[in-house]
Amino acid sequence: MEFKSKDGGENMYSLNNIFISISKTAILILVMYFIAFSSASFAALKGEYLFQNNLVSSVPGAPPLMDLGDGAFVAANVNGVTSTVFAFNEGEGLRLNTDGLIPNNVYTIVMLFEVADANLDDYIKILDFDDLLLDEGLYVLENTLYFYDEDQSPNLTIFSDTYAQVTLTRDALGDVVGYVNGNQEISFTDSSNYAEISAEDYLIFFRDDDSTGNSENSTGTVACIRVYDEVLSPSQIAEIDCFEEELIREVPTISEWGMIAMAGVLGLVGFMVIRRRMASA
Repeated sequence: MEFKSKDGGENMYSLNNIFISISKTAILILVMYFIAFSSASFAALKGEYLFQNNLVSSVPGAPPLMDLGDGAFVAANVNGVTSTVFAFNEGEGLRLNTDGLIPNNVYTIVMLFEVADANLDDYIKILDFDDLLLDEGLYVLENTLYFYDEDQSPNLTIFSDTYAQVTLTRDALGDVVGYVNGNQEISFTDSSNYAEISAEDYLIFFRDDDSTGNSENSTGTVACIRVYDEVLSPSQIAEIDCFEEELIREVPTISEWGMIAMAGVLGLVGFMVIRRRMASA
């Protein structure tokens, strides 16, 4: 026959309470995690074009790029690595149908390219948003990144025949930020919606608009283009190497409702702890 002392019984009861308390806390933490991330938004890579003798996306479901001229696939040295790239002629370029791919007003666009005449005092259009109808858009001007006519970088960061990774983001409030090689170079509020993709749903790369006679351009090559359906953070953009394969297709960002749910659960846990301490006092 087994006998238990009164003290031993109380110790067992106390340990049992501790175990129950830890279990409840663990469950609440798991619930908190589930609520936060099940309601999270995901910045998904929607299209990735690596130009390995084709214009198709490595991400399923994205449409292929369209050659607007007589471009060709050639071998090039891309930051020390020999690879196949797409060479475009002056006045030509590429077009991407964004219908159903990314929102017209929220995106991250990444381009790894080089142009022959980056040092000239002439504009070189590298990204058009309005199906070639407007002069506004993203340019290279005298070795700088310039969104005409909103903001120009003060830094010389884009050089002739040298690959540069240019990233442009736009959020739903119209805040536009441009980066070169992971560093922020321009930013402005797009109150005129010049950086919003027009209703025609086309992004056009490396071809000038028709409003200026398709004269502001250069020959060049492109090694990679990526499009995301959300705005990536500066730290995420700094880590992107467009030339390397994207291994993580989705970047979770906690949504507003997820944050509210997390705060509520943490408040409930705090209330239970305080109540238990008051009861034992």
